Amino acid sequence: MSDAWQSFHAFQVYADHVPTDGFRIVIRLAPDVQSMAACISERANNASPLDPEFTQSIIRAGISLAQVDGVSFVYASGQEAVVVLSRGAVSMVGQSLLVHDFMVSRFAARLARLTGREIAVSGSIFEVPSTAVVRKALAASMASVQASAGWRAAFYVGSQVLGRGGKFDPQTIQTVAGQQTVLGAAQVDIEALPGWWKVGVAARSTDDSVELFDNLPGPEALGQLLPDAA
Repeated sequence: MSDAWQSFHAFQVYADHVPTDGFRIVIRLAPDVQSMAACISERANNASPLDPEFTQSIIRAGISLAQVDGVSFVYASGQEAVVVLSRGAVSMVGQSLLVHDFMVSRFAARLARLTGREIAVSGSIFEVPSTAVVRKALAASMASVQASAGWRAAFYVGSQVLGRGGKFDPQTIQTVAGQQTVLGAAQVDIEALPGWWKVGVAARSTDDSVELFDNLPGPEALGQLLPDAA
């Protein structure tokens, strides 16, 4: 689990938890890093630098979950998808696990269709006491995605290098200096990358439509896109 979600560990629940009235369910979905590396490497010879189509596929797979019944909001990036369920969407013991498993399966299936390759996906369930805490979780997720942009870009570049028969040691990108070296060699400018690549997109569901937000505000403002009554 990323550092952003460690601070919400107290709210994580498991299969047999009893839903609490008035609480909100949040599901975090994350593609497996090793699966992503293998896919990026396999696509390297026919892909553009940084393989933006691959990141778009991850985001599209995540944002598509906004169309699922019982979902009120989704934040999707190239790192993870955060799904906020509507109030009352989960009411019985074990129901949250069923929803979680469905989301994992649907996300993975959509990824497979978009990329043509199987990518493992893991998920976590959080039950939080208020919309205010949901907003904090969304802000933490977006802040983590922003902070990891340099690592993700260097990771993509390195995976492509491996796919083209070159050498790349993942340990070299664990520092900012190492990331800058890898990105500099590939002539990648982080600041020039589009907003959807750096921070992702969001979608808000209503009874009969889905509203897409592809020019996101800062982390604190992201949560304000989630209505109080959703």
